[in-house]
Amino acid sequence: MKAEYEKLVNRIDQICKAAFDSSVPLFIDAEETWIQDGIDRIIRQMSLKYNSKRAIVYNTIQMYRHDRLEFLDKSYQKAVNGGYKLGMKLVRGAYMEKERARAKALNYLDPIHKSKEDTDKCFNDSMLYMFENVNLFSIFIGSHNEVSNYLALEYINNFSIKTYKKNVII
Repeated sequence: MKAEYEKLVNRIDQICKAAFDSSVPLFIDAEETWIQDGIDRIIRQMSLKYNSKRAIVYNTIQMYRHDRLEFLDKSYQKAVNGGYKLGMKLVRGAYMEKERARAKALNYLDPIHKSKEDTDKCFNDSMLYMFENVNLFSIFIGSHNEVSNYLALEYINNFSIKTYKKNVII
């Protein structure tokens, strides 16, 4: 199992290096909660290695999870302490039904917000957090939500982000 994990990390490292050498951002998608922690660890490892000057490796955060704003803050603190830029793709999420069914079947706390309004609030609060710290973050807003998209444009204006095409993508 350890050899398989190391092989996986080496493959991801090769992909990240190719992205770094080509100055092309690499967006790594989010998955179900039961495998996301491992993905997050690998992305942090790659961010430490390849995001020293600018974000090349991006993590994806599914904001329908009630723990993601806290995760975002912890990721920020780790990036500050590790001296690297933080690439984040913000999405609402894709596995809601599967997550709820698994939590119920295995009798653990449902990882999903109780309502769409809670998810929307978390998404928008996370956007604000990243825009407030835009010197460290490179932000990809993955949203079909009109309110959130207009809010992102408002933040770009409010924070006077003149070079937003370099580290903010809507």
